[in-house]
Amino acid sequence: MFSPHRSTLSRIRGGSNATLIRVSSGRVSAFVDRMDVLIPFSRGAVKHVEGRIGPETVLLGDQKLFSEEYPGDHGIDIPFSQIAAEIGGPIYSNTAAVALLLGLFQVEAGTLERYLRRQFSGKDETIVRKNVEAARRGFQASEEILRKGRLKIDVARDPRVRDEILLDGAEALAMGGRCGRVQLRALLPHVSFDGRGDLSGATGRSIRDRGRAGGG
Repeated sequence: MFSPHRSTLSRIRGGSNATLIRVSSGRVSAFVDRMDVLIPFSRGAVKHVEGRIGPETVLLGDQKLFSEEYPGDHGIDIPFSQIAAEIGGPIYSNTAAVALLLGLFQVEAGTLERYLRRQFSGKDETIVRKNVEAARRGFQASEEILRKGRLKIDVARDPRVRDEILLDGAEALAMGGRCGRVQLRALLPHVSFDGRGDLSGATGRSIRDRGRAGGG
């Protein structure tokens, strides 16, 4: 699995976010400018990524959200908003969508449930229970899609990757800095910095090799 792209909306102007994840039977480590499956969560999401939508792209989600923006015939109506509302609120549509995707990849439902219980272990039991229920509904939706033959994803499992570490860019940067004994400060553009070290213009980067500065 490789996640090469994540766009982040402006906190001032607002807008849509998009995260691209590649999954393959073989190792992938590069970006592709297309989407095979798209899950839009809001109006305008399809427009936001329309340059990556092709004639074979499959859309999964509330059809009322993408019907006006998507002229194709590969849309599958998944009532995420209704599922979330019945469980407790819009936020649970995220868990339902994750479960839907895992179900299409034929991942066992227990795998996600164990993750959810661990992830929300410090929360109220009600939150845990509602997320588990959202996951159950998402898996049910995937089972119906597979049963009707509307979508099939063939990705072979490879047990050799079981012990590999999945990192995002921030984690890799932190680990690399730690191993290289480099101190790194990263700030948003145009944010003033009053600490020690040099601020590198609009990028907001401050890098100092602690090993060299300290002589060892």
